[in-house]
Amino acid sequence: MAIEVEAAGQVDEFIRVLKRRVWWIVVPLCVIGSLGTFYAVIVPKKYVSECKVMIRDLGDDAGEFGRNTAETEGQVAKEELESPARIEKVLDALKWKEFQGLNGTDKEDFIKEKVLPSLAVSVASSGRNSARRTVTIAFAHTDQSKAPAFLIALRKEWTGEVLSREKEQKKVSLKEAQKRLDELDLDLYSLREQIYQERNENQLPPAIMTPQGPVTSQPLAYSERDKAKVLIAELTEEIREAEDEFRFKTAERDSLPPDDAVEFEQDDPLSLELNALDEQINRAELDIESKGWAPGHSARRQAERLIQKLKLKRDRVRTEREDQLSTRQVVRPNSRRVVLTEELRALEVQIGIKTRRKDELEVRLNELLQRTESLNEAFRKLDGLTEDLLVAQMSKQTLSAQVEALKVEVNTLESSQGDPFEVTKEANVPTRPTSPNPWAISFGAIVFGLGLGLGLSILLEYSKNCFRSPRELSRVMPHPVLGTINAIRTRRERARAFVARVALGGGSMAFVSAVLFVTWAWSSDPEALNGEVVKAIDKFRELLM
Repeated sequence: MAIEVEAAGQVDEFIRVLKRRVWWIVVPLCVIGSLGTFYAVIVPKKYVSECKVMIRDLGDDAGEFGRNTAETEGQVAKEELESPARIEKVLDALKWKEFQGLNGTDKEDFIKEKVLPSLAVSVASSGRNSARRTVTIAFAHTDQSKAPAFLIALRKEWTGEVLSREKEQKKVSLKEAQKRLDELDLDLYSLREQIYQERNENQLPPAIMTPQGPVTSQPLAYSERDKAKVLIAELTEEIREAEDEFRFKTAERDSLPPDDAVEFEQDDPLSLELNALDEQINRAELDIESKGWAPGHSARRQAERLIQKLKLKRDRVRTEREDQLSTRQVVRPNSRRVVLTEELRALEVQIGIKTRRKDELEVRLNELLQRTESLNEAFRKLDGLTEDLLVAQMSKQTLSAQVEALKVEVNTLESSQGDPFEVTKEANVPTRPTSPNPWAISFGAIVFGLGLGLGLSILLEYSKNCFRSPRELSRVMPHPVLGTINAIRTRRERARAFVARVALGGGSMAFVSAVLFVTWAWSSDPEALNGEVVKAIDKFRELLM
């Protein structure tokens, strides 16, 4: 029997506990370490492929799209590349088996749970106010060939859609602008036709272009109207003066006696006859003037012959009066009254002629006023049409410039200069998986198993309510501990403990060996495994993807 006089230290006591509970440490370490190794080998490895696309601003020929491409497309690149609709389109084009057999809802879940978490998009600027943006696209997949294929297809789909969308927008804008230009040409033709018809209908001469603008010569109707107004005003004044003179002479004639008693010579009756002939001649001349006969008119010729006869008779009577003179008093018409009467008759005829002339001019003036009013309306309409024509011409110039600019933009976008995207780094097939790290997983499992075994052994050891060492006993006993006696176990107890250790160790080793064999066989030669085991491992891998 061994006697221990002095108790062991704390470190020795802890080591002794670990030795007693060594299986509680070894078994979790081996089991969890083997499971960790199995997981590190079985878990699907993800291969990350990366692609970089630089977006640059184009020249002014590409319009607003070219001047702001880097900023605009850079801001929405992440949203467009991570668009579920775009990703679905790309996956349909790639025809992935795991995606083709899904329905609409399952496809959405596949994209949200499998694709989007593995897709990373970042946009970096080349500097403040820079005309360049770099878009980095990274994608991780368990199949190392699918990662770059997906990135290339996604990049082409994105850049192609942006370019085709902008080209289509420019083409639509060009088509609409060309259509508006054609409509404007029709409007210009219609306006010119209306101006021509308006001028033709109103007999207006064409406008003459001057440095100050188009000038239209004034029609004769305006000058004739003005002349008619002046003549009417003059005739009105002359008629008023003649009427005043007529009233004045009428009053003077009425104030004179009708007859005068005068001394006359023997031939004085010839003077009376002479006066009567003069009066007849004057009346005939006034009749010719007042009737307005043409020179060849028969009545005019008859009146002229009468006047000629009267003048011949007057000359004969004048000659006789000069040869035969007699002196005696006789009563005869008042000579002044006779003169005034003749003058009044002449004024009356003159007033009638001028009044008739004034009436004719007023009728003509009314016609001219209607004509000028019609011309004024025509000129107002022409002014409106001309203004519309000028506006349409300016609009056509502006629209033509816009059409030419759009043509340049479309041609630029159709050429290589219209592509703002430049692939600075193409997606390549990765040679090594990036995640997960099998060594880190295995090491973590070993550490976790070791920690779990130590924890279990310490928990089981110190959870018993007993004295485990002389040191603990000396703390509660008033007397010192003189020695210790080792545990006394019978042969049966030792045999039972040995069987338990062999069973636990053998079972653990068998489990660890089986796990390690399955791990080695799956990674090296899957045909060595049972088909059910392979299916189970594949299902397990699908859950981990």
